[in-house]
Amino acid sequence: MSENNSILLQRSEQLRGHLSGLLDALHKQPPAPNDAAVDPMQSLMQGPGKDSFFGIVKLVTFGLVQKLVPFMPKEAVDPALLGLERARITLQGDSVTVFHLKPGRLAATWVNEKGQFKVDDIQFKLSWLWLLLNFGTARALRRQFTSPAGNSVQPGIG
Repeated sequence: MSENNSILLQRSEQLRGHLSGLLDALHKQPPAPNDAAVDPMQSLMQGPGKDSFFGIVKLVTFGLVQKLVPFMPKEAVDPALLGLERARITLQGDSVTVFHLKPGRLAATWVNEKGQFKVDDIQFKLSWLWLLLNFGTARALRRQFTSPAGNSVQPGIG
């Protein structure tokens, strides 16, 4: 295994650990009152998962942060639904790592920025088998993220 590949795997494992820690902390955090407008970035930077959040920020490029901010939900997803802490990591090509999650595959494209490997792009490909087997959970998640009030629907884990 080349040195770049081992560095990519190490950075990917760090990213997986930070993401898992952040999701766990966000899921345990009590929801904010409905009348208070909560900025997702402020919630992440000042919440219980702030150490994991700043660990993630060190591993991603500024361009990726700008792409992801509009998609940040105000509600946290149950980490057990993703199975992130046990996700298998594989390499595809020279600069892509794939996290094999329960609902699909998360592919991270890495770039060498000033001597540090950082995630520059993330793509998610849904597993149609998972969607068919967990249709109710997927529908509850969609309702949760598209509802204007952001009511806290707890999807069943299947």
